[in-house]
Amino acid sequence: MSGNLLSVRNVSKAFPGIQALKDVDFDLKPGEVHALVGENGAGKSTLIKIICGVLQKDTGDIFIGENRIDIHNPFHARSLGMGAIFQELSVIPSLSVAENVFLGSERSVSKRLLARKQLIAKTRDICAKYQLDLDPKATVRELSTAKQQLTEIVKAISSQPRIVVMDEPTSALTEEEARILYSIIEDLKKQNAGIIYVTHRMNEVFKLADRVAVLRDGALVADMPASELDLDSLVKFMVGREIELYRKSNKKREELEGVEPFLHVDGLSRGRAFFDVGFTLHKGEILGVAGMVGSGRSEVMRALFGIDQVDRGEISINGEKVHIGSPKDAIALGIAMLPESRKLQGLVLMHSVAVNLTLVVLRRFISGMLVSFRKMTEYSVGRIGEFDIKPGNPGMTVENLSGGNQQKVCISKWLSMNPRILIVDEPTLGIDVRTKSDIHHLLRRLANQGAAIIMVSSEMEELLAHCDRILVMNQGHMLGTFFNDELDQEKIMSLIMKDSMSRRSTFVVSERAPK
Repeated sequence: MSGNLLSVRNVSKAFPGIQALKDVDFDLKPGEVHALVGENGAGKSTLIKIICGVLQKDTGDIFIGENRIDIHNPFHARSLGMGAIFQELSVIPSLSVAENVFLGSERSVSKRLLARKQLIAKTRDICAKYQLDLDPKATVRELSTAKQQLTEIVKAISSQPRIVVMDEPTSALTEEEARILYSIIEDLKKQNAGIIYVTHRMNEVFKLADRVAVLRDGALVADMPASELDLDSLVKFMVGREIELYRKSNKKREELEGVEPFLHVDGLSRGRAFFDVGFTLHKGEILGVAGMVGSGRSEVMRALFGIDQVDRGEISINGEKVHIGSPKDAIALGIAMLPESRKLQGLVLMHSVAVNLTLVVLRRFISGMLVSFRKMTEYSVGRIGEFDIKPGNPGMTVENLSGGNQQKVCISKWLSMNPRILIVDEPTLGIDVRTKSDIHHLLRRLANQGAAIIMVSSEMEELLAHCDRILVMNQGHMLGTFFNDELDQEKIMSLIMKDSMSRRSTFVVSERAPK
């Protein structure tokens, strides 16, 4: 333990029917990033919550330096020199950014209670240091999810912690904001702080981590320098076997050119969200949509599903012009949409798995004025088995499932209507590699069966590997669609990041624009 900022020894934790952690050892050294990875349900969140005082361990010891400590609550953890950024936002919407940043530590900068003016000035100093576009006076409820996440980050580092826990910190951030976070991490390392970094994004592990600890089924199965691992070996540690995470699409240009498109979008515009968007989609095709958060990619998908109304433009399905004024219209046309946020937009968290799985096809279980809950349960058991949803209890409340299993419930719900067009917005965000692989294979199987699929994703590896074409958006404009075998990641990223003033004059469209 000598020289460690933090040492966890033989820590175990059980919940009713679940052994979440089994004699786990973990340590953190000054000036290092120690990544903590594993599948959903592997025990990562339980371990970091114990370290941060949110949960209490059943057995084992925790040392801060050489001192054995029982961490009673998050406030106690903060007093011990810890800062935390959790995946679930903990900001208070009614307070300002500055008030959230110093909530609970108002006396940390001055001997007397800080006046509001001082809170704002101190927050502004932190934001300026890291070039964060964040107004200290802004009320948090008025901010985007990304800026709320930035508020969490500023809060975590405001007390100059020696130990920082980061749980999926880039899940809501743009590429540029993520780069700012990476620079903050480098600065913390130079100050000899230690960072525990929890992520499902494998590229972040190899970009940031000095060491990697892998949990599987509550047990530590590997802990080694990141330099000794590659993607295949890391995935094998996480899953217990080799899986194919990325399989490059081999569909060629000639297989789609000359074939009548199933979906044709022409001149679609909505306010300042997106302008004159046009593209085609074929049966059996997975069309990727790349772009930064705020580029208009999700807004276009919302319009296609009838959530938002367009100002102008035409949509045709199978050669016929259609009007989509609501999600009900979209569903009637055979369009389904897996939304970006499963918790806010895709699921009814307080209801059971069975209720969520049957929402789209509820009429099947209604006779007269009565709903047959027995038939709903029987149907749900079949869907649970087909999609390997765990635990396999149709009566369990959805909010108690892991993120990956919540996503499976959301996908299964929409596939129950046998959609002709499936829109998936960030389908693998925040889920483990096994579930990610399952979803990738499912989408390709659906495409092979004739479904037309649009995939929005922030993971470039995902788009490059699984899409037949990639549509690039930047500041509300569609730059063009490109066949996957014609572009590499660097070229696509250059279009995504291209300044809008030079965009039109410098990019080369590699597919003829749809007529």
